Amino acid sequence: MAESIAEFFLEHFQAHRQECAYRQRRGYRTESFTYGEVLEMALGFARELESRGIAKGDRVIKATDFFVEMLTTALQPGEVLREIRIPGGKGKIAQAYVKVRHPASGFAVVGVAVNLSVDGGKCQSAGIGITGVSPKAYRAASVESALKGNALDAKTLGAAAAHAADGVDVNSDLYASAEYRKQLATVYTRRALEIAAARAK
Repeated sequence: MAESIAEFFLEHFQAHRQECAYRQRRGYRTESFTYGEVLEMALGFARELESRGIAKGDRVIKATDFFVEMLTTALQPGEVLREIRIPGGKGKIAQAYVKVRHPASGFAVVGVAVNLSVDGGKCQSAGIGITGVSPKAYRAASVESALKGNALDAKTLGAAAAHAADGVDVNSDLYASAEYRKQLATVYTRRALEIAAARAK
């Protein structure tokens, strides 16, 4: 288990290092783990991201403003992402990332990143980043609000996860209808919360 957010990211890069930059075919199945998914994980953990531009220099972008729409970020021509700023938490900190892989592409039909800070048996802060559900990755603010200040028992986690798709325009395609995707978002948010909560004990 990762002891820090840095180790958590490293574990995922090591586990999926052959998939970070490209898709990999294994028998009849293609697996992938993209740089975009790492950024989407960061959405659940980070507060700010810093870019470096050739002409205009450095600028800070709020994590919630980084994803503009599908396949589009707030980076401008001539800019690269140089830093992801993740705030420290109080008490025990734990993370989890789970996703439903598309059987053909391996990309996330639904992906959920969770970062929890737990102190005194109660959730002090929560960051929930979700991808695949709507046209862009987003912070699940309603889930975060339902967790903060509460003990992370099964009832709390289930009730919080039910808000995973609140306030977003849910994607629908040939593989997953909007209704199915919304259900996946609820189920996988709960799974990610359960994993992170167990790690925070």
